[in-house]
Amino acid sequence: KAHHRFDNGAVEHVIGNSNTLHYPSGDDHPSEAGSRKATEEFVTLLNVFYHRWQADAPPQSVPAPASAPETQPEPPAAAQASGAGGLIDDFEGGAIPSTGGWESYFEDNTDTELNCATETNLAHAGSGSLQFEFDVAANSWATCGFYFDSVQNWRAGDGISFYLRADRAGLPYDVDLFGGTPGGRTTYIYRGQTPAQSVDGWALVEIRWDQILRADWEENPGTPFDPAEVTGFAFGLSTPEQSRLNGTLWVDDLSLMGAANPPGAQPESGQPDAAESPRRPLFPCAGAMALPALLLTGTIFLRQRSPSAVEQDKAV
Repeated sequence: KAHHRFDNGAVEHVIGNSNTLHYPSGDDHPSEAGSRKATEEFVTLLNVFYHRWQADAPPQSVPAPASAPETQPEPPAAAQASGAGGLIDDFEGGAIPSTGGWESYFEDNTDTELNCATETNLAHAGSGSLQFEFDVAANSWATCGFYFDSVQNWRAGDGISFYLRADRAGLPYDVDLFGGTPGGRTTYIYRGQTPAQSVDGWALVEIRWDQILRADWEENPGTPFDPAEVTGFAFGLSTPEQSRLNGTLWVDDLSLMGAANPPGAQPESGQPDAAESPRRPLFPCAGAMALPALLLTGTIFLRQRSPSAVEQDKAV
């Protein structure tokens, strides 16, 4: 069997002499299990080469890949989110530190339209909120989120909380958290619906870390999110196979849950909707290289190509 991998601190190339015509698939193509094993080895090796390129250092000083637990660096010390009471963003100022600000993404080659921007005429507190206005093509997806330049540690909180308004009740939406590394994000999802009290007022939503689960198209689906490895956050949605989805969400006072919230609020933290349609990947599978996205602005609706649309379509 052939191998191209990073093993015991060294790059290893093993060339076998097996007859590929005897693969269990019946032809000269590997089986599904063989393809998966080759991919796991390749992604790990690619991660090593990426670190070498970034560090511009000789091979002996290259850090071990993130998949090698014996040499994986300790996570950063737990720290409270910026602002009072574990506040992540109250939409009163500029971009969240170490991010490029809130950005919109949607599937390429669709007529989806998005607006992901600060709204100054509607707020839970202060003078601004995030407005996520969407008209998403059938059998597709869209997100509004931010992505960190380095791994963040959110263990100071018990989960995520925010205040939500919507133009109607029953709108399906996702809360997406990204782990891994900025160069190889992993995706975790909580699925909910806009409650009735979000139509005429602000509803407090509180989501525990163990309710945010690994996406079903990635390795180890259904595992809970690790708040010590935060690389991004987004609000997103998926559309049914035969119909579009449009509407508007407003979000304010995004915070780490467990810090003091304004008194008198009633949390709305329903369980994920089992009938939710399957969601398409936002990023490649774990360890894949994330490509920078080019933002196109100039109208109220932002059209932006997903940074890895081709890989996403293959993942589905």
